[in-house]
Amino acid sequence: AERHHIALRKTSEISKGRQVVRPEEVEKWQGELLTFCKSRPELLEALKDPDRVANMDETAVEVGVGGQAVLARRGDKVNYSVTGSTRLHVTAAYTVTASGKMVPVRCVYQGVRNVAQQHLKDLSTEGLSGAWQFSVTEKGYVVQETFVTILEDLDKFLTSQDIKRPILLLIDGAAPHIGLGMAKFCKEKGIQPWLLKPNTTHLLQPLDLTFFSSLKTNFRRLQQEWQHVPQNIGISLSKYGVIPLLRRATEYILSTKPNCISNGFRRA
Repeated sequence: AERHHIALRKTSEISKGRQVVRPEEVEKWQGELLTFCKSRPELLEALKDPDRVANMDETAVEVGVGGQAVLARRGDKVNYSVTGSTRLHVTAAYTVTASGKMVPVRCVYQGVRNVAQQHLKDLSTEGLSGAWQFSVTEKGYVVQETFVTILEDLDKFLTSQDIKRPILLLIDGAAPHIGLGMAKFCKEKGIQPWLLKPNTTHLLQPLDLTFFSSLKTNFRRLQQEWQHVPQNIGISLSKYGVIPLLRRATEYILSTKPNCISNGFRRA
């Protein structure tokens, strides 16, 4: 292996649809975006301003800590750790700009009544990610009504940051992202949505390319640190307990890796 400069590497799963994407298809998508912006001078101006190019995407945060390597006696067959149900999750919707700014994160819980704000009333509102917001849906995922709420968060952020409109918002073509309510709101608020080409989010989604991988690495580290605190031994992390850890992981990246988000846009 040393002589031939090869080594063992972990593989990553990729769908058949993503596998057959050709470079010229991506270039065509980029060309269509540029042509559309050139037909509207205000959008071409926005395309050149990193404050006015944004990306929104969601990531599912599992409550369970999951497996990890630990020190154990030689010969021990099983080592258990108490963890939350792996079926429990919270959806975290992130919206960022190419300049590295972040709209306050909106977390979506499964349920009927929105009681997250009560459970998380002590959650910090200071920092680079602002005051986090909470919603509930039947299955805990973003639906069309929730996406409009996320757009409302973006609208408030643009106003508070005095960012000129229109802006360009890159999103994937998931069903909750497309609807008449979303279209009407975007038209009224100077937000131009642009769908990423299907099966290319692993190439063109800025949040996927840099931020989310770093976020999950740091989030898992904080989960394990939480579990190793003596008073937490034998206790499972709750669906509300994960949010302070997720916020800490987010703030850590924003403060220690200021170019993480903008690098995702450059790679895309």
